[in-house]
Parts: sequence; structure tokens; C-alpha cells
Amino acid sequence: MKGTISSLTVVCSHNLIYAPQYVAAELDLFRNRGVTVQFIAPASIYDLSEALQDNRAHVLLGNLWIPLVYAGRSDPLRILGQSNQQCHQVLVPRAGIAKFAWSMLRGATLVVPANAPTPLVAARTVMSLVGLDFNQVNLLTGFNTADSIRLFGDGIGDFLLVDAQTAIMENLSAGVPIAPLLGRVPWSVYCVRESTAHLKMEEILVFRQALNESLQWIREHSASEVSEVLAPRFPGVAREVRTSVVDRLRRLDLWPSQAELDLGEAEYWQDAMVRFGILARRVPLRDLVLEGGSRL
Repeated sequence: MKGTISSLTVVCSHNLIYAPQYVAAELDLFRNRGVTVQFIAPASIYDLSEALQDNRAHVLLGNLWIPLVYAGRSDPLRILGQSNQQCHQVLVPRAGIAKFAWSMLRGATLVVPANAPTPLVAARTVMSLVGLDFNQVNLLTGFNTADSIRLFGDGIGDFLLVDAQTAIMENLSAGVPIAPLLGRVPWSVYCVRESTAHLKMEEILVFRQALNESLQWIREHSASEVSEVLAPRFPGVAREVRTSVVDRLRRLDLWPSQAELDLGEAEYWQDAMVRFGILARRVPLRDLVLEGGSRL
């Protein structure tokens, strides 16, 4: 690949939680290694994997749940690394609650957007850890994030589960983060079809190297500096809002120190997904990770 420019297309939601890849692109960390990277957005969470199947993209960035669901197929999804090491969901209470306790959910109505199944798994895992019976919580779901926020704003529900970025951008209360009790989990991972990995392995390795450099750069710079680098990628987000989101995500320890997947944290998260019914069975995670894409 030396002396030539190769390309990779990544399908993912356009979101500040994926700052490391955008910082890498803005700092030319991909291009300086001979790879151009394009990002495209899916129509839905289900379109993420479809974008790989119909060759619109080489790499998928999404929840660990996705490659686990596709395990065992003839051309499985292989994991090349992670982008986020924490759940970024927060529990937003109604105004007037001075001090939150998880026991407050007992008998209360919890509004959970239905965009993806994993936020509810995270919340149920925490409830289990604090001894709260999920059957004592009234669940309201089936709506997308915008409609869920609208319902909550209209007085429906006692608590809203939403991601930290949305909470800030929609002027909701800061919310109670799930992450401290849940513990580290590979919330977002990069994966490729096995057939694509054979064809694009050199580009994939370069991509991961650039991500690692970007993750280090983010750790060495302030939220304001990171926000400024991200500005061209999020022109519609005001600087103060963008900086506030980056600062909140940094305080959640969302971005890892390296892109390689922590297998222990991944196994813990897989167990939770099996326990709460979004995976039918456990799969051998180590077999799904590309060489060099994990650490013990």
C-alpha cells in the first residue's frame, strides 16, 4: 500500500460519541498512513449490517450485539476494535427530585426509546446489581428517541432513559449515568465481514493504528480543543453545546486508551445480553476478533 491511497467506508450513526474516528480524520491520521476514510449514516440500526452485506461500506461501527447476532453465518462479522468503553445512557428524572436513588423506580414508569435494545439491557443489569426487581418498574417503550422525549415532556412517565448527548442537546436534566454501576463494557465496536477482512487487512490495520493515535490525542487535549477539531464534522451544533457534550463524555470515561477490545469486559457484556434476552446464546468471542484486535 506504500505510495498509494486506499479507501475504507465506515457505516455508523453520525454522533459525537464516535469522536475518535472524526478526530483521526480531521488530523489526517488516516490519510497520512495512505488510507482515505469515508463515513456514511445508516437508515436504521438494522441498516448497519445491511450496508456491509450490499457493499455500501467496508466497516460497521455499532454495538457489540450486532456481530454476536451474526455469529455462525457463512460470512460472519469480525471485530477489529472498539470505539467506546462505557455505556453513555443517563436516567433523566422529572424536576423536583433532589437526590436520586434507584429504589425510586419501584412502581414508577420508565420511558425507554426503542431505537436499539442495548440501553434497556444496561438499565436492567444495573437494577439487578442494586437489588431492584424489574417487574416492579412500569416500562413504556416502542417509540423512537424524539417521540419518547416528546411524551416525557408532555408529562408521561417518571424517568426517561436517553444518551448523554441527547440529554444535553435537548436541554434535559443532566441525568444519572448508568456507567458507574454498570462498569466498563465495549458499547461500540468496529467490525467487518470476514471476506472483507481478507481483502482489506492492510487498510484495517492502518485504520486501527490511526484510531489509537487519535485516542491518545484526545486524552492529551482539553474538551474545548477536541470540540474545535470536531467542528467541521458537526457544523450544526453550537460550540458551547459541542464542548459540553465532549466534556460530559470524557467524564463518563467513554473513550478507551486504546482501540483493542478488552475480552473480559466484552464477555461480561455478552452475559448481560444473553441474560436479558437479546441474544439467544453465548458465542466464542475470541473467535470473532481479528488478530491484534483484542487484549485480555
